Amino acid sequence: MAMGLYTALPGMARWDDENRGRLAAMLPLVGLLLGAAWWGVASLAARFLPALLGAVAVALFMPVATGLLHVDGFMD
Repeated sequence: MAMGLYTALPGMARWDDENRGRLAAMLPLVGLLLGAAWWGVASLAARFLPALLGAVAVALFMPVATGLLHVDGFMD
């Protein structure tokens, strides 16, 4: 449920009271997975892409992965 709430990926759990209670406990795991994926994109971009294209890929990964969730803060 946390993965579906904080990323662009669909959540695998149903929205019910039992699962809602575990949401906060899963947030560090979601952050760890997003950070690991971001690190992977950065590593692959540094190895296989020109510098400018790699920088664009790394900069765009997190907004795309989170469904533009945190970009809202820039617009406020």
